[in-house]
Amino acid sequence: MSLYSDFKTSKTLEVDGVRFVNGTYAYTLARSGGANKKFQKLFERLARPHRRQMDNGTLDPVVAERIMREVYAKTVVLKWETLRDDEWVEGIELEDGSIVPATTDVLVGVFTDLPDLFAQIMEDAKSTAYFRQAGMEEDAGN
Repeated sequence: MSLYSDFKTSKTLEVDGVRFVNGTYAYTLARSGGANKKFQKLFERLARPHRRQMDNGTLDPVVAERIMREVYAKTVVLKWETLRDDEWVEGIELEDGSIVPATTDVLVGVFTDLPDLFAQIMEDAKSTAYFRQAGMEEDAGN
């Protein structure tokens, strides 16, 4: 491995996303940063009213978490699928077993209800390992 193969990411993967399968659900994530300019632009817009508090380290963690949940729901989670009867269907399964479209409001609600899931999604979306150019070439058989 070389320095570039260790760290160079694919702008295509960063924007178009990478699919993560976790048993009975799967999600496609864009990178939180990198070439995903929508992420940075929305974060900056939502954080702007709180900039002074952020700079002073006095931003209420509840507000910060609310901003991040919305940013991820709108710019990072590209698709959500649920395995039902051995078939992938688009949508997210709620606690009552119903499958609904993964809208911003639904995702923010699920992220609020399941903070460990949200933490996993943030970790996956930040990890450059999933968005590396070398991985894309390996997948293509090069």
